[in-house]
Amino acid sequence: MPVTEARVPEPAQLYSLITLTLLVHEPGPAGCVWCDKPWPCPSARQAYRLREGF
Repeated sequence: MPVTEARVPEPAQLYSLITLTLLVHEPGPAGCVWCDKPWPCPSARQAYRLREGF
């Protein structure tokens, strides 16, 4: 029988992605340092809303 890795539950994966998004998309002098959109960028807004839903 082949060995398989344990799967991480989807909520844990989603929370990890939310955390990563909030770490990467941060405010800078001209907006978001990652995507150069005005702060708060759409990705940071969505990640914040999803985090508040947990």
